[in-house]
Amino acid sequence: MRSSRSLIGPLAALVFAGCPQPPPSPKCQRDSDCPAGEACLEGSCRSLTQVLQNLSAVVVPSDPTLAPAEVRAVDATAPYVDFFLPAPQLLRGAFALPSTCSPGELLPIRLRFTGHPFIPLLDWTFFFVSDGAGRLVAALPSGESFDEWAEPALPCAAPIAATDRAQPGLVDPATAFAFPTGADALTVLGNVSAPGAAAPLAGATVTVKSATGAPLSATVVTPAGAALGFALPVPLAQTLAQPGGDGGSCALPDPGSCDGGSCEILGACASIVLEVGPSAEQPLLPTVDLPIVARMAPSPDGGGPTLALLGQDGLGVRLPFAPGGSTVAGEVVDPTTQAALPGAEVTLDGQAMGGGVCGSGCPFHLTGIADAAGEFSLAAPIGSYTLGVVPPPGSGLAPSSVPITVPLQGPGILLSAAPGISLSGRALDPASGSPLGGGEVELTDLSDGALVGAAPIGALAPGQFQLTVPPGKYLVEIHPPDATGLPERSLAVAASTDTNLGDIPLYPGARLEGSVFAEPLDGGAPLPARFASLRFFFLEETEALGATVALPIAAGLTDGEGHFSLAVPSASAAQ
Repeated sequence: MRSSRSLIGPLAALVFAGCPQPPPSPKCQRDSDCPAGEACLEGSCRSLTQVLQNLSAVVVPSDPTLAPAEVRAVDATAPYVDFFLPAPQLLRGAFALPSTCSPGELLPIRLRFTGHPFIPLLDWTFFFVSDGAGRLVAALPSGESFDEWAEPALPCAAPIAATDRAQPGLVDPATAFAFPTGADALTVLGNVSAPGAAAPLAGATVTVKSATGAPLSATVVTPAGAALGFALPVPLAQTLAQPGGDGGSCALPDPGSCDGGSCEILGACASIVLEVGPSAEQPLLPTVDLPIVARMAPSPDGGGPTLALLGQDGLGVRLPFAPGGSTVAGEVVDPTTQAALPGAEVTLDGQAMGGGVCGSGCPFHLTGIADAAGEFSLAAPIGSYTLGVVPPPGSGLAPSSVPITVPLQGPGILLSAAPGISLSGRALDPASGSPLGGGEVELTDLSDGALVGAAPIGALAPGQFQLTVPPGKYLVEIHPPDATGLPERSLAVAASTDTNLGDIPLYPGARLEGSVFAEPLDGGAPLPARFASLRFFFLEETEALGATVALPIAAGLTDGEGHFSLAVPSASAAQ
């Protein structure tokens, strides 16, 4: 998809060097269990000096023409450290669209890149939008792999989906962003209707997906009063590559062998899925996935084939259940106090039963929000479902679910969230051993990187903190007050019941000073990276989680000259 030429000189060698982690020492529960010069890190006595000499840092510039970088093997025991960020991969080119696209459909074209750096739980996602002529310039970190997704403003062409390794340099505009054209794209076209309706449904959202749920097209909203509700180009190669019912894959039929100009592709050919979402006319309609067996008609003009989902009555894809259906209603409550939980999310997932394509059940998903009284009401067709509740953020409660069958028998449902657990501890000043006189504790869910909650230190008793959270695996970050000059301390915790982490002494602080310079796009002399954020991690194989976790150890910002000064643990932090 791309060709490139190098813009990077010897700076690249400074950025991605790495060193093996030192082997762990004996098991421990507290720093006092360890020999002098070592600290208890995730259950093992470790030389803090060795840890501080092998940190990883993520640097994110504020300038959008610069790309973030991950720097490994940083020695935080040095008094001064400079970071040099290499010039980014610069993607510069124009989009090549099929002849069926009008010039007005060039604005805008949205391009998304998602990269996965070495640090666990961190993704780099970049969004870029082309100008009125379809031109685009995008700056990305060099040397990283990115999942790409590009789509035009109107679905006149199939989106681009690819995985590339970004290389330093300028992309050749002739090969950079070419959408599938002609015979390379399959056009899925049709209408959507609700049962009993006399006209196509307006305002419904439609997306073509693969059998595995990956999007193959943009999402459109069906217009009012139009003869054609949607026409969605999808990449033909990706559509035919989906595994079929017998484990095979599809191949385009020979047009000469087709009876009446169309071919029924069965057996080895996979179904695609049409995802139809709620309509302004029918707001209670859920999102439903309709499997479609591909019946492709080759284009008489030699272009790409079409998959027509237009019935003889012009109404095309009929939603497999009546509007409104049966009502699933009830109240969401706290499991301990039985008090209402306003704002809780209620989900309904399962198999909707209906005629036609959904005679044996179609995937059905619907969400709602409990009102101020904790009450909810969802409309669903006949079927078997899981009714779930996601408590409001910060409630400390856990999700729960119950199986139901629609239509319901009996009164409304009393849906209770699951109880949370207590996660507590006491932060200590490293010099005096006394409880810390302030600060904050933050909890991050290690499964998705989401912030779960925060609590002040010392609100219950000197140095103590306590949070109520769902059972799970968490990153616990202890942030002392800035005036103390102490660095933060982090722990990875797996907790299924109430857990007290005991006394947690913070590290004595030292100052790490330095500067961040970035190589500009033109390859000139490095310039200061103004107001860039820095975060330092050490990677630890955690016994509690059975996985490597990046534990934050220091964070800060550069100033207007690219300089930084931040608190890091002192190499003499252990007893």
